[in-house]
Amino acid sequence: QEALRLLGAAELSNIHRTWALLEIASLLKKTDATRAVEVLNEASVVARRIGGSEVDRPQAMMGVATLMFEVDHGRVWEAVLEAVKAANAVSEFKGEDAQIVARLAIGRGASTTNFTVESFNLSKVFGSLAKEDLYRAIETARGFSADAPRASASLAVAKAVLETKN
Repeated sequence: QEALRLLGAAELSNIHRTWALLEIASLLKKTDATRAVEVLNEASVVARRIGGSEVDRPQAMMGVATLMFEVDHGRVWEAVLEAVKAANAVSEFKGEDAQIVARLAIGRGASTTNFTVESFNLSKVFGSLAKEDLYRAIETARGFSADAPRASASLAVAKAVLETKN
């Protein structure tokens, strides 16, 4: 509750707000599943506010879909299709190596840091979906118009199949 209160008062970009909401929902899924779904829904709304031509949008949508698999499983396919659609609108989206840049400016000083957000990559959600419904995961991966995300999703599906067989 305190994290949500602080987040409400913070001035953050939509990608940072989405990330924070996903982190909070991930923590809540263990103790309050209903509240986790509410926070995840809010993250989805915030992710949609990111400009349609920004690479942050499909990354944020992929993060929503990844957590949706765990928190609100009945809507995961819908979330993945929305993320694929967002990815197809951004030629720079590769599907891997998703990072957030954080910049802190205080007075005359400033600090910038990058950190990887695994849930923004498509491999985790496509791997999970492949274990559930292989053919649907393959068809969804084919929905990417660019080669890089289509290849990344296909490799995640193949890896999930191989891990299952071992």
